Formats: sequence, C-alpha cells, structure tokens
Amino acid sequence: LPLRVRRTSEKGVPGARAANLAACDKATKRLPAKGRGGLAKHACVEAVRAAVTSAFEAGMATENRLFETLVRSSQSASKRHLFFAERAAAKLPTSGPGAGAAGAARSSPVGVIGVVGAGTMGSGIATSLLTARSKGPGYRVVLVDTSQKGLDRGMALLERGLKSLEKRGRVSKAARESALAERLTTTTDFNALSACDVVIEAVFEDLELKKNIFGQLAQICAPDAILCTNTSTLDVDAIAAAAGPSRAGRVLGMHFFSPAHLMRLVEVVRGGATDRPTLEAVLELTRAMGKVGVVVGNCDGFVGNRVLDPYSYEASFMLEEGAMPEQVDGALKTYGMAMGPFEMGDLAGNDIGWLVRKSRGLTDPATRPANIRYCEIGDKMCAAGRLGHKTGKGWYKYDKSVKGAIVDGEVAELIKEHRNAVGAPQHTVTDAEVIERCLYPLVNEAFLTLEESIAARPSDIDVVYTNGYGFPDWRGGPMFWAETEVGLPRLLATIRRYQAEFPNVPHWRPSQLLVNLAEANEPLSAWEAHLPGRAGLPGRAKL
Repeated sequence: LPLRVRRTSEKGVPGARAANLAACDKATKRLPAKGRGGLAKHACVEAVRAAVTSAFEAGMATENRLFETLVRSSQSASKRHLFFAERAAAKLPTSGPGAGAAGAARSSPVGVIGVVGAGTMGSGIATSLLTARSKGPGYRVVLVDTSQKGLDRGMALLERGLKSLEKRGRVSKAARESALAERLTTTTDFNALSACDVVIEAVFEDLELKKNIFGQLAQICAPDAILCTNTSTLDVDAIAAAAGPSRAGRVLGMHFFSPAHLMRLVEVVRGGATDRPTLEAVLELTRAMGKVGVVVGNCDGFVGNRVLDPYSYEASFMLEEGAMPEQVDGALKTYGMAMGPFEMGDLAGNDIGWLVRKSRGLTDPATRPANIRYCEIGDKMCAAGRLGHKTGKGWYKYDKSVKGAIVDGEVAELIKEHRNAVGAPQHTVTDAEVIERCLYPLVNEAFLTLEESIAARPSDIDVVYTNGYGFPDWRGGPMFWAETEVGLPRLLATIRRYQAEFPNVPHWRPSQLLVNLAEANEPLSAWEAHLPGRAGLPGRAKL
C-alpha cells in the first residue's frame, strides 16, 4: 500500500517538553541582553520555544511576528548596513585618490610570501598565511628573523596559534601538520626572500629600522615583488622611498591587528605612488586570509588609530576633571564597546602610546605646541612602570588568580595627586558625558579623514571600527550611529558646545564636511556633494 504523505507540520517535536523548555532557558541565560545586540538571538530562542509549546499554525504566527519586529529594528538595520559596507570596502573606487595609480597588471598569481620578523605580529601573520584559502595549493611562507633565538620563539608562537585555530575548528590537524612540514621555511638568511612574490615586513615600530629593511629588500627581491610594511602609524611613503623610485608603485602598508591570526581587519595603506594592480593583489590576499581589507590613505595613524586619538585624549581629560578609569571604561562598555580606553591601553601596552606621544614631541613641555591642552597622567603611569598586562599593573592591576582587571588604589592616588598639581576644576562626570566626549570627537575626526581622502567612504570607517576596535556591530559603526541615532545636526551642535567650553582642545573644532551636511540637513550618503571647496562650499577650516 502507498504510504500516506505526512507533512512536517504534523509531526511532534522530538524530546520531552520539559527538557526542551529547560534547554531554551539555559540558552537564554548565555545570550547578550536584547538591548546590547542580542535581539535576534533571543528571537531565535523564542521561536524554538513556540515550536515546543504551540500548534504549528500558532508557532508560525509567532515566527512571523518576531521577523517583523526584527526587520524593523535598529539592530537589523545596523547589521544590514555592515553587510553591504564590507562588500563595498572590497572594491576600489574607480577614480580619485583611493583608486590607486596606474600600473601594469601582475603577470602571475601570488604563491610565495615572505614575512620579516618572527615576533608576536610576524608569527601571527605567518599563521594567517599558512591557513589562507588561496586559489592554488596554499601559500608557501618564508619566515625570516635576525637570530635563531628569534625564529625559535616565533615558531613556538606560530604553532600555538595554529593549535588555537584547530580548537576553534578553523583548521584540521592534518592541514596544520602539512602546513608546517611542507609550506613553511624559517631562516636567518635575508636572501631567502628573493623568490617571494610578496614580502610583509613586521618588525618593531621604528621608522629607521623599517627603512633599512626596505633598502635591503630592494636589492634582494624581484622587480615586480610587492613590498608591504606592517605599521600602525608610520609614514608609508618614507618607508617606500627607502626602496627606491622604481619600486614605489609596489610598496604599501598592511596594518594588521593583534592577535593577527584572529583579528579580521587589515588596513591596506596606499602610498602616494601605490598602483592599482598592487592594491587589488593585496585585497585579494587579505580575502584569502579570511580578513576584511579596507584601503586607507597614508597619514599619521591612517584611519583607525588617527580617529582613536581624540577618543583617548578625552578619556584622560575626564580623569583630570573628576572621573576614574573604571567609570570611563564602564560607561563605554555599557554603550557597547568591547572594552574601554584604559583597559585597551593595558592590553596593548601603555608604553606604545607613550612612545608615539614622545615622537610627536608632546611629552616634553618645551616641544609641546603652546596653548594646547595636554594630560600627563598617562606619561606618569608609564614612568612609574605601569605599562599594563606585561608588567602586571597599568591603569588596573592584574593577578593570574583573578579574572579581569582589578581597580587599584595606587592609580586613584596618582590621579588625585595630578589633579592637585595642575589645579584642574572638578565636576561630577556623568556616563552620558563620557559617551559624548569620547565618541563625538572620534566621529568628527572621521569626517576629517573623508575630507582629506584618507577614507574612501563613510562605510569604510564603520568597517574599520567594528572589525578592529571593538565598536558594537549592532550599532552599525560610528558613522552609521552618528547619523541614525545621534543625528548630524545634534552632533554638530554638541561639538560646538564643547568647542566653546574647551577652546584649547583642537579636536573640538568641527569638520567642515560635517558642518556642510548638518547645516544643509542632508544625509550622510550625500557627503561627496558637500566636500569642502566643492561647488562654492566653504573650504576646510585651517587648524
């Protein structure tokens, strides 16, 4: 006899009702709050719960209601924005500074990649290359360091990184073992880089050291080899000049984020002469590595770190005025940031920012620009040896037996002594003030990167911040948030209010592009038509 058709809707839900509901309860406890990006996740659990407790038709009605709620939510709009933003970032503009210079297309695909420097960053980059999904059998990687001791340390880091990826299910044991045995070469001989199609330099953040290495690479590598520097702030054009004018079109920056084998973002930094085929080849390489490449222009800090400067400075200024690190960090984490600026400083190493400030002449009153507000608390922290996790104490103290940062009374005393020394006026800093004073100047600086063609489009800035700086993706990135949640007119009005209150703080001077858009009440999508100096619009304000 023919079997009767049984529709799925007529079948019962497998498992006991009580156990299924208990599983839903357990899942709900592990989810982020609905208001902190968890809206869709909670809806999924609610839909499963409806399947357990309701008839099919009622369950479908619940799913439909949940879908309609989600699709209209700001979290959904933010995620959709980022979905398309990442795809836009993968495409070079067809004209303008972001398009890259004209150049000859590569005659052969990238197959062999060199990495100079086997430290934490270099080993992480090598790990990403060994696990990349290239069009061929996999990239061959040549890891070079100046000493065997450095190579041994790098290999230990690389093997640890591969094992962590294996635990996460991103690489199999067989693939890990074959990558190490068949596609990795380690050496102290720089001449081994002669066969590489791409070389990524990942040594210490020292301009003269990097220039010296690029001078050597120019003598060793093939004429069509692409030379990349992994730098977070240094001048890519100055490094390219060390390789000679004949190579300028094939030199660029690749700003990886630590840990490099886990973090998705790579800022692809075009120099003044970097050609389009080189940019296209490196974007393809970042995609093969499973990363999001965003092409940015060459300036101090590029997009990510440059835009972060006012955020960090304002956090320190609020310490002078009455806040404590844990309040500033707490307010920004409640907003949705993965961590606050002081926790981030401890993790990265507070000495990194200290060295940057020294290089800019900010730590010495004799070389610091006159009449510009500057906070010395961070410098005093570093001078006291409080460098962060690496020394067991920074803005917080750390104990291996205790998870997370521990508020330290010594830091509070240091801050209070500094307040007394500089005579800073005190007031009660609210969490709302923390958000405005950290994030509004960050967005203002982001508008300046658009004015200067450092960022190619507003959505690129959102991709950089949600993939590299812990900005909540459910808010869509700083530019999307500024337009959809704050509003450009309100943003501008607040920035002008703080500019009047703090006239000696340059980052409160509003971007002319922001002014043009807000005063015309135009959406962010119209930004190109409102660039300063275009069609009679006011030019960029001089700082």
